[in-house]
Amino acid sequence: LRLQLYNVVYSKTVGNTTNWYKATDTQLAEIEDWLRRAYPISTLNSHRTETTLPETAIYRWVKDDKGNNVYQLQADLVNQRLTLVRNIEQAYNPNFIRQARYYGVATDASGDFMRGLGGGFIASGPTGNAATSGWGWWDKDNTSYGDWYAGHEIGHTWNRGHPAAAGYVDKDNPGCGQNRVDFNYPYPNAVIGGDYRFIRLGLSGPFGNQWLILPPNRYYGFDIFLRGQVVYGPDWTDVMSYCDKQWISDYTYNGIRAQLQAEGFVQAAQVMGPAGEYVIIQGTFGDNLATATLDTILQLPNPAGQPLPEPGAFSAELRDASNTLLASYPFTPTVYADAADNQSYFINVAVPYPAGVQRIEIRKGSTLLASRTVSAHPPAVELATPNGGEVFDTDLTVGWSMSDADGDALEATVLYSTDAGQSWQTLATGITETQVTLNYSALAGSDRARIQVLVTDGVNTTEDESDGTFTVFGHAPQAAILAPAANSTVVASQTVLLHGSGYDVEDGMLPDSAFAWQSDRDGTLGTGAQLAVNTLSAGTHVITLQVTDASGNMTSDSRTITVGEDLTTIAPHLAVAPQTLQLQAVVGSTVQPTVTLAIRDANAGSGVSSPLTWQASSDAAWLTVAQTNGSTPNNVLLRVKASSLALGTYEATVTVTATNGERQVVPVQLQVLPVDVLPTSSSVIYLPLIAR
Repeated sequence: LRLQLYNVVYSKTVGNTTNWYKATDTQLAEIEDWLRRAYPISTLNSHRTETTLPETAIYRWVKDDKGNNVYQLQADLVNQRLTLVRNIEQAYNPNFIRQARYYGVATDASGDFMRGLGGGFIASGPTGNAATSGWGWWDKDNTSYGDWYAGHEIGHTWNRGHPAAAGYVDKDNPGCGQNRVDFNYPYPNAVIGGDYRFIRLGLSGPFGNQWLILPPNRYYGFDIFLRGQVVYGPDWTDVMSYCDKQWISDYTYNGIRAQLQAEGFVQAAQVMGPAGEYVIIQGTFGDNLATATLDTILQLPNPAGQPLPEPGAFSAELRDASNTLLASYPFTPTVYADAADNQSYFINVAVPYPAGVQRIEIRKGSTLLASRTVSAHPPAVELATPNGGEVFDTDLTVGWSMSDADGDALEATVLYSTDAGQSWQTLATGITETQVTLNYSALAGSDRARIQVLVTDGVNTTEDESDGTFTVFGHAPQAAILAPAANSTVVASQTVLLHGSGYDVEDGMLPDSAFAWQSDRDGTLGTGAQLAVNTLSAGTHVITLQVTDASGNMTSDSRTITVGEDLTTIAPHLAVAPQTLQLQAVVGSTVQPTVTLAIRDANAGSGVSSPLTWQASSDAAWLTVAQTNGSTPNNVLLRVKASSLALGTYEATVTVTATNGERQVVPVQLQVLPVDVLPTSSSVIYLPLIAR
């Protein structure tokens, strides 16, 4: 998988203060980490860069689900910017990889959450602290929630839809609130695996279309990098849903793999336009595709032949001064999955641009939706700096002059080359000023660097390039320890997984040979991005990861962990089993089904740790907890009072809270079934498995 990972640098002004925000290197590394662990890929080739979006380019007033006007970060604006970047880079790079995915990630450090969107080759989503998010109770494999969120949005770029729960008819078996797209999803409630069989009970009246779920042969998720939970139970849910406890199902895994295998053939079959001048046209549809507004339009001088748009009901028409049609290109609007009910549709086409064009039109059939007239004079631009011979080891300021004889508003795009102009990377777009400062840490080092500036007046585009090459010094790599968690405690002889990330602006993702692990107590531990050790001596260790790039530059990251000589040093840890309950009762029966909930201290293996004091409660009148408080270990009886319940499916939760602040919530589902449908069964006691 080739991934262009864009850290979205954005601003927000509150009062008279403007602050800028961007994701941390560790948050980017955790996205890469999750994709490697979950996706059907042998390698991940990730290239990190930044894109700067001022507040006006990423925020917009929209209506929320309740019809209120809210000021929010907008992923569709990020996606449009990345689509423009991709179209430019496809035209300017002869070795462009068309299967590459572009993903933009925006931190929630501003206090604002950017709901993700994805489609085509473009996606974007948020990131932030997992512990303080609403997902913190289950999302413990990394420090941020942006990892699996990226897996969801990038999944949309392989046409993976939101799963409609298997057996879904109406409000029963609803999944987790996602709009239902993929009705082929094989498992109920978007869980990750199981050969569930459904029997339609065929009842009439208000309780018709009832389904009986028989015991399944279940699939489990397995984390190949041995991170966090390692094995994910069948009650975990698919990453393409909106549910908690997300991993990837066999269905989604195989679907993405099939798309990856087929994509090369699809790309090869794509219709290509001729070499020559092209024009990129971007815009926005409104009023359910009845109106349109043209946004950025850029001419591209003499690229190789580009893929033509996917044909559709709309067309981009190019006309001369006498209104003669010079060319017409049918296209399909861009729409990004996960959008709200009032979805936004966009214009994104790159088409050949013949001589003599005076007017660009967007039409639906014969209906004109939007147009732009080509002005008489192209803009003038002159790149001032860097223009050749300079040497940079800090942020680089690009400066230029630009003017237009027609008085048109001008926008600039800045490109960067490390190979004297053979290939180009787009660093900034939509600039209305005459200079921009580029973050040195995001620029690959080179002694053959060049800058190119493209200036558009709305259609006409002029470019200027550095007269000579200049030098940007190389960088040390970025290192991040992903596991173990900081300040964690383990027991002597316990296997500890050391897992790190190494990235270099020049080299990309670094190989295993670049990683070296050390302990300040025990010395050298070994090499590799992952290392399992079980020989750590008792005491406090500062674990250091040292990463070395191809040029010999080194960077390190450290975490402190404690290795205890005996189990009395380990804090108690609440364990409740089972994690979910599915119960059944016969309608009208006075028999009260029961089930036993096991409440334990998972770290009680020494037999001398202090018991955990706990409290338990149910949020449903039909589900009672026989013992509402106590100290571990306990087996607590749950009793179902179903005699007054009608046929149907009921949901409840049992919450167990320990005095150390830990809390576990056990979802309970009850099916009230007709007489003679429910098989007899005895109560079952579930015990947690505690392994060392």
